[in-house]
Amino acid sequence: NAVGDTTCLALGAGRRLLAAVAVGLLVDDGKLGWDDRLERRLPAAAGTSFAGLTLANLLTDSAGLGASTGATPETRLDDAAKVPLRAPPGTLVDPADERPWVLVERVVAEVSGETFGRFVESRIAGPAGMKGTFVGPGGGCPDATRGTTTLDDQFRLIDALRAGKL
Repeated sequence: NAVGDTTCLALGAGRRLLAAVAVGLLVDDGKLGWDDRLERRLPAAAGTSFAGLTLANLLTDSAGLGASTGATPETRLDDAAKVPLRAPPGTLVDPADERPWVLVERVVAEVSGETFGRFVESRIAGPAGMKGTFVGPGGGCPDATRGTTTLDDQFRLIDALRAGKL
């Protein structure tokens, strides 16, 4: 009861989990490597401070992205590409920074050839039976721009991971 409507939970950190699973699926498919540099997998990263970062740096919250401004994680990320990193990759851990995860989503979209939302739907949510999870507005939660999930879907994801479906 303290949570409220359990059919319209903010996806929050669950988005990071979906991104990590998405990268794992692409690694299993042979399309990505954990140590792939962004300049190799995301053409827009070439010539930016992100070029030398690896997927492992992003997935371990150790990208060390520079300071930036903007109203959304996406605009803050685009601004950060124009300034030097705060620290060498792999040396500064900042789990509160969500910008690296936006980069992960962009890599997934680039490598898979479909939007991150579509990839999650077809390769993760669908096989896991998650019908109430969206990485953008969806279902009965149009105001949740960063995604929503349900309590039941969270358990479906856990069960699918444990059963080796993903």
